[in-house]
Amino acid sequence: MAIIKNGVNGTVSGKAGSVVFVLTKTGNYVRSLPRVKKRAPTPEQLLSRTRFTIVRSHISISMTSLKAMERCNVL
Repeated sequence: MAIIKNGVNGTVSGKAGSVVFVLTKTGNYVRSLPRVKKRAPTPEQLLSRTRFTIVRSHISISMTSLKAMERCNVL
């Protein structure tokens, strides 16, 4: 169910039918619902997802370290 905040001209968030309303830092967006995957992922897709997960975890650790160093005025 979509929710309209602040009256008719306000922001909309949630799902209505086959669309999703999203509020981000840059504004309001309307997206279509994601499709449900019926097939199992191929070995290449699984490998790619694993690589992406590894890279993302390294970036997350690095950003956490940089923020901690920033708080301690090391940078």
